[in-house]
Amino acid sequence: MCRDGSMWVFVEVRTLRGSRTGRPEESIRETKRCAVIRTSLAWLQRHGGTEQSFRFDVIAVRLDGPEPSLRHIRGAFDGTGEAL
Repeated sequence: MCRDGSMWVFVEVRTLRGSRTGRPEESIRETKRCAVIRTSLAWLQRHGGTEQSFRFDVIAVRLDGPEPSLRHIRGAFDGTGEAL
């Protein structure tokens, strides 16, 4: 978790080797997104309430070349667990 101005940002990092299994962000299933949301909302409740601004980002890491590639996907899914 981090801040972007006044917004809390909860970040899920996914790493994949090779391209046969798709993109790293595609490996975040609905159950994982819902778990991230539940945990994030519980954290917000303890630290000021859920009326604060927040979003869910993904850092997608690929290890299929000589150098890792990174992509930052802002607002990758919403508070209901739906991928955006």
